[in-house]
Amino acid sequence: MTVTATQPAPRSTAASDWLRELVDVRNEYEELLCWPVLLEVTNRRLIMPTGTTLDAVVMPAALGEKVLAELRIAMLDCPVIMEPDGSWIFATDPVGAPHPAMPPELISAQVRTLPAGSQVVLPASPHLCGVGRSWVTPCRRQSLAPWHAVIATGRRIIARGFDGNLSYKADVPALYRPAAA
Repeated sequence: MTVTATQPAPRSTAASDWLRELVDVRNEYEELLCWPVLLEVTNRRLIMPTGTTLDAVVMPAALGEKVLAELRIAMLDCPVIMEPDGSWIFATDPVGAPHPAMPPELISAQVRTLPAGSQVVLPASPHLCGVGRSWVTPCRRQSLAPWHAVIATGRRIIARGFDGNLSYKADVPALYRPAAA
């Protein structure tokens, strides 16, 4: 009888390092936000499924800035992710299936919802703000805004004459224009 001993193949430290870091960030997200965060190893990223714990409303940054400001006034601040293309994703309470129809004025303003089962790619860190895919506001444990509140706030801003360029149309009554800084 012959006994042969073989050495196990050396582990790639580079691969194990990035995977370990990704797992650490996923754990940090789950502890901080109490959301289910999934690890997508193939693409080396963290994703958050929509439809159960939360839903997502996507809109252009110019409109998103106004919506977030009004939600804050109403004490309905919610987590918002800035995508590399400049759009903003508002994390909201789940609305249930099926989603109510998106109002035409919001469709015209390029606002959309992500259907249940979609995946939102999370920023590389819960503390990353202002660079690439990042948090618009510092990521912290907070309540999610009601889906309907985000939609209603977007409609209200458009009804006041928002034209999509952080300005208001000239024919909008002064009552509805923001105060000059």
